[in-house]
Amino acid sequence: MNSASTSKRHVLHVFATFVPAGPQTRTANVLEALGSSWRHTIVAMDNRTSASELLAEDLEITLRDAPPQAGFFKTLRALRTMIQEVAPDLICTYNWGAIETVLAVRSLTGIPLIHHEEGFGPEEAASFKKRRVWMRRFLFKRVPALIVPSHNLGKIARDLWRVPERQLHIVPNGVHLSRFGPRGADMREQLALPPDAVVVGSVGHLRPEKNYGRLIEAMASATARTQVPLHLVLVGDGVERSHLEELAQTLGLKERVHFTGHQENTAPAYRTFDIFCLSSDTEQMPISLIEAMATGIPPVATDVGDIRLMVPTESRANIVSKDLCPLALADQLVLLANDKDVRMSLGRAAEAKARELYGFDKMLAIYKGLYESLLF
Repeated sequence: MNSASTSKRHVLHVFATFVPAGPQTRTANVLEALGSSWRHTIVAMDNRTSASELLAEDLEITLRDAPPQAGFFKTLRALRTMIQEVAPDLICTYNWGAIETVLAVRSLTGIPLIHHEEGFGPEEAASFKKRRVWMRRFLFKRVPALIVPSHNLGKIARDLWRVPERQLHIVPNGVHLSRFGPRGADMREQLALPPDAVVVGSVGHLRPEKNYGRLIEAMASATARTQVPLHLVLVGDGVERSHLEELAQTLGLKERVHFTGHQENTAPAYRTFDIFCLSSDTEQMPISLIEAMATGIPPVATDVGDIRLMVPTESRANIVSKDLCPLALADQLVLLANDKDVRMSLGRAAEAKARELYGFDKMLAIYKGLYESLLF
């Protein structure tokens, strides 16, 4: 390793998985913005690293295999060995899947750690596992900093995990607003959408907790109640895709539901939408919602996480209880599909709020300040 590399601050990032999703995309953007005076090592505990395509090529970033899973104590010892070999100045861990690394760091003195909790998978969408609650209580009060993206998760951290206020940091997600906006190329021609189609869209991994089946069912109800030619575009890929394709066909929506697969550049997809919809069982502060708002797309969503706080006041009637779905989602889709003027008005309000509160530079300043406060 040359002297230039050794003079750089070195951060070890440990993820449960490093596939393209919200936390991974945000981290890639933060690392790029931090620039060449830093170097990074990234470990995915499941050794899935397809999000490496998001990383800037001119940065000094090493992808390293995770230690093999070999039982609890053997894995802890292997993680401690890996950390000693990497010799980072700072460790950043992400979500429950990296919790063993948090535990391993407790036995290594002198290395500051920032843990990020982004939200919950399907196994904790409805209720919290007691073992995980106790483990988080035990570990999080001992980490120098816990970062969460939403006020909802901040309340959980305070009340359930009992994280001391001085260690808790609520850092709202931010996006590069210049990438998004109503002007630019869309995907209508590529998807062969009818010229008069009103397009409902969503961007995200096709995972169970996103509950896109709920959205497809809402579309079936909505199309039966309006003369407007509604179409649904789902941008992303994942384990639920084949099930969702079968559901669309079963409900008679095969020609109206379009699956694009993973799109590295999602800006044209957002510009294709007339309505953005999230049908999730669990969210905290979804980046896709910010990107849709920045593009000027009116949102419809289930009332989870911070979504109701994120959208402008004018759109809060379009945020519905998941217990009333899919019909409640369908009601809002029909209302917006039938009134272009309302869609345009709500879209302008959404864009204004995104540009006021959710710019990338605001988020970066907090991250950089926190990194530096623990290093210097």
